[in-house]
Amino acid sequence: MTGSEIHVTECRCPTCRNAQPWSDECRRCGTDLSLLRRLADESGQLHRVFFAALTANDFPLAERTLQRLSEISPTPVMELLLRFVKSWKSNDS
Repeated sequence: MTGSEIHVTECRCPTCRNAQPWSDECRRCGTDLSLLRRLADESGQLHRVFFAALTANDFPLAERTLQRLSEISPTPVMELLLRFVKSWKSNDS
């Protein structure tokens, strides 16, 4: 595994909070987890795109990627990263 890959081997059911290996259905309560899994997969892909964009100094792509990541999982860290990229982008102009 390289530093840019994100692997999550377990998930937690949002309904019953059961921790289990990834699957499309909770083995305890039967909740459909396929959307959660797709979001986790998309998030991992977006993280890789973000780091590749930073490496290539492609700040517009890094900003768009972070905006999508913030939609998936809005956190204070995402907001800080977004401000960081915007400041670099404005300094690059």
